[in-house]
Amino acid sequence: MASARRNLLLFVIFVAINGVTLRTVMAATGGYKTDAAIFIFGDSTADVGTNNHLKNCTARADHRYHGIDFPFSKPTGRYSNGKNAADQIELLDSPKAVDDLLQNSIYILSIGSNDLIEFELAGQPGGRDKFLAKLTETYAEHLADLYELGARKFAIIDIPPIGCCPAARAYNATGGCMQDLNDNARSFYRSMQSNLARFSLVFKGFKYSLGNTYAMTMNVIDNPRGNQKNSCYIDYNKNMNKTIGINVFPGFKEVKTACCGSGPFNGVTGCEVGANLCAKRSDFLFWDQFHPTETASELAALTLVYGEGSEYVTPMNFSSLAMAA
Repeated sequence: MASARRNLLLFVIFVAINGVTLRTVMAATGGYKTDAAIFIFGDSTADVGTNNHLKNCTARADHRYHGIDFPFSKPTGRYSNGKNAADQIELLDSPKAVDDLLQNSIYILSIGSNDLIEFELAGQPGGRDKFLAKLTETYAEHLADLYELGARKFAIIDIPPIGCCPAARAYNATGGCMQDLNDNARSFYRSMQSNLARFSLVFKGFKYSLGNTYAMTMNVIDNPRGNQKNSCYIDYNKNMNKTIGINVFPGFKEVKTACCGSGPFNGVTGCEVGANLCAKRSDFLFWDQFHPTETASELAALTLVYGEGSEYVTPMNFSSLAMAA
């Protein structure tokens, strides 16, 4: 077991060196910090360039126009015009013994979207419930494995409304959201709610925070101009002594079409040289076929880390999870 813990730690340090963020969460009280490191396991929405170092990997964003808003417009491997959600969650490192480090760290998981998309593309009628049950079971097994290795604090970023991304709209005759994809995302969220609540009762010391990115994203799509109903982007002055959120965020002008791409909704091809490229990225919810812009990622991160109430993150936000004893 000790060897497995060391291997897990070495793996996380390896991916951190290659770009996956390893820092600590800043608490919402504006200045208090925790000793918790954050280990991020995720799909392309959280990749900060790790795929650049994987031999024969074709899922790479190390080319224009990705990274156009980074210094010198350098593509880094992020599927974004700039930073993604993994970057936006503020972190800092803390040297500790292996067991203490693993137990006091935050484990952020942002996976599942690709599984649902691949299932839909495979076109397996009648197998939806069985597939979702298997996906939930596999996810639970991985959480249990991490727990056995010493992990105790889990921050889960659930599946957004992938049926409303530009790629889905582009292949829907109506141009609307693909309801089957969204239904599967909502069903998976309910399964995760149940599993995480059960884990917190069965496994001693198991703590979690579940981010409902489906609800957050649909709120933005339904209220793109950032009106007062858009409560996930609250006024953070109360806790942080700085102006962030709805007071300074005017909302998105475009929530259906991607900033970069081609075809209907710029959702048919990826973001590459020769594709359409918007001039003002902050006006757009989506950067490319599937991924959010830097602005959208920042707003999501703020909600996950500091959001109040249970509509978008439950039973506590990420900063409260970091400080939990």
